[in-house]
Amino acid sequence: MMATQSSTSGKPIVEKEVRFAVVMYGGVSLAIYINGVAQELYKLVRATARERNEDGSSGDYVIKNPESSEAVYRKLGELLRSRFVVDILSGTSAGGINAVFLAKALANNQPMSQLEKMWVEQGDIELLINDKKSVADLAGIQMKPPPTSLLNSQRMYYRLLEAFDGMDGSAPKSKDTASPFVDELDLYVTATDIRGLWLPVPLADAEAHEYRYRTVFRFYHSTMDTKEDWSQDFLKANNPFLAFAARATSSFPFAFEPIKLEDVGLVLKAGNFVQNYPYVELRKSWERFHKDYKGERDNIDLHSFGDGGYLDNKPFSYITETLRRRRADSPVDRRLFYIEPAPERQQNNTSDGARPDAVENVAAALLSLPRYETIRDDLLQLKARNDLIERTNNILRQIERTRGSVGKLKVWGASGSDWSSQYLDEIISDYGTGYAAYHQLRVADTLDEFAVAVARNIGMEEEGRTFNLLRQLVEAWKRRNYASNSGDPRYSENELLFRLDLTWRVRRLYFLTRLIDDILLGLPSFHADEAKLSPADQEQKEYAQELIKKSGAAWKIPDETAGNQYFEALSAIKRQLNQAYMELRVRGRKLRARNLAVRDVNSIDDADLRSHVQAIQPLREVKDRLMETLQDEESLARACKDIEALSLSLSSRPGQGEKPTGYLYQTMTVVSRMCREALSGANGSSLPGVPQPVLKDVQDSLTFYYDHFEYFDMLTFPITYATPIGESDVVDVYRISPEDATGLVDARKSSRPKLAGTRLGNFGAFFKKEWRQNDIMWGRLDGAERIISTLLPESRARAELLLRVWLTILKENLDPANLKSLHDRLGGAREDFETAEEPSVEQMAKLQEALQTYFERHYALDLEFSPQTTLNAMGRSISVMGSLLEGLGQKYPGAQAPAFWLTRLGKIFMGVMQVAVPGSLPGLFFQHWMKVAYVFEVFLIVAGAILGFNNTVMRFGIFSLLLTLSVDLTVRLVEGYLKGSTRLMSVVRGAAKFIVVFVLLAVLALIYLGLVFLKIAELPAFLGT
Repeated sequence: MMATQSSTSGKPIVEKEVRFAVVMYGGVSLAIYINGVAQELYKLVRATARERNEDGSSGDYVIKNPESSEAVYRKLGELLRSRFVVDILSGTSAGGINAVFLAKALANNQPMSQLEKMWVEQGDIELLINDKKSVADLAGIQMKPPPTSLLNSQRMYYRLLEAFDGMDGSAPKSKDTASPFVDELDLYVTATDIRGLWLPVPLADAEAHEYRYRTVFRFYHSTMDTKEDWSQDFLKANNPFLAFAARATSSFPFAFEPIKLEDVGLVLKAGNFVQNYPYVELRKSWERFHKDYKGERDNIDLHSFGDGGYLDNKPFSYITETLRRRRADSPVDRRLFYIEPAPERQQNNTSDGARPDAVENVAAALLSLPRYETIRDDLLQLKARNDLIERTNNILRQIERTRGSVGKLKVWGASGSDWSSQYLDEIISDYGTGYAAYHQLRVADTLDEFAVAVARNIGMEEEGRTFNLLRQLVEAWKRRNYASNSGDPRYSENELLFRLDLTWRVRRLYFLTRLIDDILLGLPSFHADEAKLSPADQEQKEYAQELIKKSGAAWKIPDETAGNQYFEALSAIKRQLNQAYMELRVRGRKLRARNLAVRDVNSIDDADLRSHVQAIQPLREVKDRLMETLQDEESLARACKDIEALSLSLSSRPGQGEKPTGYLYQTMTVVSRMCREALSGANGSSLPGVPQPVLKDVQDSLTFYYDHFEYFDMLTFPITYATPIGESDVVDVYRISPEDATGLVDARKSSRPKLAGTRLGNFGAFFKKEWRQNDIMWGRLDGAERIISTLLPESRARAELLLRVWLTILKENLDPANLKSLHDRLGGAREDFETAEEPSVEQMAKLQEALQTYFERHYALDLEFSPQTTLNAMGRSISVMGSLLEGLGQKYPGAQAPAFWLTRLGKIFMGVMQVAVPGSLPGLFFQHWMKVAYVFEVFLIVAGAILGFNNTVMRFGIFSLLLTLSVDLTVRLVEGYLKGSTRLMSVVRGAAKFIVVFVLLAVLALIYLGLVFLKIAELPAFLGT
């Protein structure tokens, strides 16, 4: 196997990047488990992050002394010779909060500890219930009577923003601060626009509209290298909007109210926020996060945003859309993790095929099915993408294996103006009839891209009826000016492609970097023991050798040192080609800029771009009368003339005796020069430690494929046309959940649940601090296990790394009593493992078995609800719900009666709680007056008996005594529960279940009142009108 040390730096070679796209979803307190997984993903990235040398190559580790599980992940990275990168994140519901914080940490090299602290300290039900206690510790925040949700939504936003500020600390990052962890990062956070956004629907012959309720907020980070300018959406100035997105996506119905952007302004006036965030000025800068909300009708202030899980509970699609834009300096191994804290289990429904009755049908339509979202379709899309990539790669490999000698391959494509002047029928005579379909696809693709660019420039949407008319106009321009057959007075379609086909240049760069990846992946096996190579490694080695051989070059790799030299030469050239790709991307983005036509030409420095903006002005006038233009010959001729002038402003016609001009022409010239410099040896002196013959071998091989690209493109472009495959590596999909990580506890078989957060409809972790700490611990343990297990095949090395990471996490997360118990149970097994230079398989198996036994039998976690906390929360919740219904009573009169009784029930319940707390002052007064009441009531009964049994005094005494006994019994039952009396547990549990059912009935009542308001249902007669 190739040595792990670089020949020039002495540092371990990074042969590839393992890139992770991560989807986080899961409601309410399940987000606490997800936080544990997010912590491990962050540590994974930190462990292998490298400094970047001036030439773009990898330098020393960014983190000199890895801590915690980072040390284990560094060993993993060195074993795999890989750098780990998280570059795409998608989140929804409360789980999405973790995605936002992880993205900010990665973009800014900031700690995630603030979020863990927030979950543990602030994720307490007693702090969240929406009454006066929930704002007691929030400076400048006042209650908004009446409450509009069970839990305090302002508090949630306040604490999120506070945590973001805590990440920035006293030294927030500036826009041009590079992240050592990721060059390009996309974050997608889903929400639901309750009001809906009125948008056009693309039809062939008309324009319709509909409401869009599904919303996604996109945040982006990139370095100067990936976007010409720094793009940093995770700066401190954007913290309020990041908190807005996090709060919106987690607005669980009834628990939290939907959020409006104006709510942000109210919080920013409170506490220290008012000094850091000038709301009015920042508001303007946040418009890029909600570009669709423009105009008076669609002003974002009019819209309220609810939980992203209403309509997009499992946001996978954004991942696949982003993959096509990704490029890397190293070969990429792409993984997708989705985190599911509570996986669905198959229900044991033995259906007899009976038709659902009316109640079942309505319940499915209104309640269960609308919230049920599968991921199968999203994963099938990923599979289709993987199949396409594998099919394309196999075609390329078969081409290489069947092509024969290099001399039989034609030199495809003449150079410059010679090729542009040829017609399709002339080329077919040289290249064969198969070229015709390829040519027509190129023309169609070029016209599509040209039409999209024009639409964006003049402020038109790239879909819908209007865009279809613009595309027809571009097609008409092509037919009037360009032809495919020689002898036609019109220009050749080849000229159109030569001047405007930018995507062909993009594909050529992509093709070349993909070939480099294939050789880089095969190089480490050139000197490996073939008996130890896997079938996949053997195939990769043979393919790399074939690529080198068929290029006509003879690489001399006698040993591993030479292999390292070729490795670094390939890597250096790929970095240069990636720079050329970024140049194409940056300049192409300028050409496709939205509303470019309305820019002040005097503000544009580039003369060619200025000419383009001036040339596009006539099309601004045409966009509102496209149908009339297409139907009127004179108008059509004028418009086609304007489009021809626009195309020539982009790239002038070759062979006219003048120096070619145009922004697009200059773009392609610059990129071509960058590629030729990378492949010509001009930069050979910039590669110390790489002999010139080695560099020349590599450049000659790559130049061959660069020059013959059209041959390969003709075979593969028809397959990939109109498909967003992006990176050439397939995406392997893995789930992280308590059920998938079975190394310590198999959740499917164990009698003890891993998570406490799954209780009470996934609200459970909010009821105990130790439950939140438990769920974070399991998130870390399960996350670490799944990361290592999916990257490393089953082996002794994997077993060792798993044990080391488990012991590290347990040491940091177990409370002292449980940690001591763990060490006592593990005994010598742990000491033998930790002191052994290379632990044996038997030692590791013994230690893992001891860990499994500990969690199954000895791990101490009290899964009983805290009596005082639970009853106190219930009483306060009932009172809040009563106040909430009182507020709704102004709009829904039918809510007034339930509100009256709920409010009083809540107050009674809280009164009982106060006097039932053992040793409390109200309790002592209560016991004293209970004795007085008993004496007085007995006196009344005796006095009534003396006066005659059937009298008012006696009846009043008996009634009062029964009432006092009931109150006393209720208080004593509650007091017994608070003391932990097991004899009373079943009684109190029954009462608690009754209250939970009562709360659910209240929610259903609210839904019914909404139907009454919509005139879909009527109030029962006994509630009035």
